[in-house]
Amino acid sequence: MSCKSFSHFLSALILGKTIVGPQSISPNENVNYEENNWDKRLKLAEEKAKKRAEKYAKEQQQYMKELEEIGDTNEDLDAQKRRTFLSTITVAGYPVEPTEYLIPLQQYLRVTCICLRVAKNIILWEECYISFWIAMISFILSVVVFFVPWGFLLKWTLRIIAWATFGPWMKLAEWYYFSHLKEEDETDEEKRERMDKRKKWLDQRKLEAQIAREKASKLLDFKQYMFGERICSVNILKKDRYYDLPLPTSRASFYMPKSKSLGALAMQEAGYHRNRVNGQQLVGEMIPKIYETPSTEAPTGKPTKKTDLLEKGSPAAFYNGNDSYSAAAMKVGSIVIGAGAITWFGVPLFVHLVRLLLPE
Repeated sequence: MSCKSFSHFLSALILGKTIVGPQSISPNENVNYEENNWDKRLKLAEEKAKKRAEKYAKEQQQYMKELEEIGDTNEDLDAQKRRTFLSTITVAGYPVEPTEYLIPLQQYLRVTCICLRVAKNIILWEECYISFWIAMISFILSVVVFFVPWGFLLKWTLRIIAWATFGPWMKLAEWYYFSHLKEEDETDEEKRERMDKRKKWLDQRKLEAQIAREKASKLLDFKQYMFGERICSVNILKKDRYYDLPLPTSRASFYMPKSKSLGALAMQEAGYHRNRVNGQQLVGEMIPKIYETPSTEAPTGKPTKKTDLLEKGSPAAFYNGNDSYSAAAMKVGSIVIGAGAITWFGVPLFVHLVRLLLPE
């Protein structure tokens, strides 16, 4: 199983679609010799594990017989000492509970393991989306750092800051501004007013925090009442130690939906002959209720959402895309801004590069 490549994301970013479309995968496709012998290797490993388990069971049985022949010893006392060892540790004459210090260390180790796993997945391109953006931003920054005269900019920036902050005209600021500032002691009334404002602000923050905690607790109770007591968070990033990879016998086929008329597609998106199952998102303040999915998928002002599924010659085929007016305006504005930025920064950098490559 291979992840999406850098060229795949780059073509999707620039062209809006990938150069190479999705491909079908047949069973045992691109399987090498080792994968073909996977069943044989697994069978051998299971046989070895079974033999080791039988050998270990025989040794344990022989060991128990020998202990019975020896008779009672002070092993129970030693076992009791071992059981009470962790609870009788003393430091400077005071008993210490090791779990109070081990549990925080375990939590830190857990966070460290998660960070290392996420970093490993990004480096190995398992988190391909994050890896692509890191690679893309690094490439852009390398180009910018290579062509921008950072030494010149840094030198003149420091000069301007030094002269503006420590120049001789600061004496004028001393005469006309700072000399008129009088150090006045705060009166009791002003101090009382300031403390009242601070107390009101602190009380407001406490009230907001209390309301947020109550809402979270109420939402948790309602979710447990509606969906069950078992609640777990779904990982956004890959944090698992082992992954469930598809078997060599797995297959994948490309799904090509059929073209439909405007009426059929509109009825399908409106939920005709379709049973919608609502999710677990709760809305409401006093009594949370399950969020009901809108009856139609089409955005406001458009007959359908997936206009690319319409038949050729359909009345709504002129909608070449699924963008609303605001989305289209944002795209056009971003294109204009990008063109201006390239003209302002790219052209001087290109001229500078040409001068470096072709000296006079």
